[in-house]
Amino acid sequence: MNLSKQLEVKGQKVEDSDPDMVSEYFPSFLWVVRDFSLKLQDEFKNVISSKQYLENALKEQRGTSDAAEKKNKIRRLIQNYFKEKDCFTMIRPTEDERDLQNVQSLDDSQLRKEFVNQMQNLRHKVFKRVKPKRMNGRVLTGQMFLELCQTYTESINKGSVPSINSAWNNLCKNENQRAVQEAIRSFQSTLECQSLTTDPKTNKKCMIDMEQLKSLNKRLQEEMLEQFKSKALGEDTNELSQKITSEVTEIYQQFK
Repeated sequence: MNLSKQLEVKGQKVEDSDPDMVSEYFPSFLWVVRDFSLKLQDEFKNVISSKQYLENALKEQRGTSDAAEKKNKIRRLIQNYFKEKDCFTMIRPTEDERDLQNVQSLDDSQLRKEFVNQMQNLRHKVFKRVKPKRMNGRVLTGQMFLELCQTYTESINKGSVPSINSAWNNLCKNENQRAVQEAIRSFQSTLECQSLTTDPKTNKKCMIDMEQLKSLNKRLQEEMLEQFKSKALGEDTNELSQKITSEVTEIYQQFK
């Protein structure tokens, strides 16, 4: 609920934006309930899964009081913002109250066997379903994810509202600059390497002829542009493509 007040999507507060649009940026939601002692049954005593228990818990409750509306608003936010939701229930780790106060320091052998099994199942569930972080349809690398975190943190520390779109635009700018420099460096090193051949008569390295060099230049420029496009983020990259073409053409002319 507080998160919806502190984030912006396309210039709008999250709580005022289209839930379908916002949910694209939110992760999956896993609600882990420890010390769960209830029976997993619905109102008709039918056995249900923990996931269905969560869905039932998120149904809006009757009532017009402020307290009821506040709880229902939280339910709506969770329903709207998280496309993937699941629940995992766990029993109490130990019956001893003294051990319960220091449960983080206990060895598995000191915990209830059923709890240990549930803990292992939870780990398996998390690792089996974990997905790469995506944004606007692109898988983020570790470096890209770190830059996003830094952008959000800096906005919060300055007292401003973090904007998902502004963070994405900054990420695109930084990532595209890296892709440009990488493409140019790759062109230059490949040109220098592949422009050499071995003279079959002397078995010494020598330069390829001019026609071969022209052909090599054309092929490498096409490959470098494809390499850039495969890594570039955002839609408007034509200007950067032109920059690459201009710089590698200059490198080629000097090399020639």
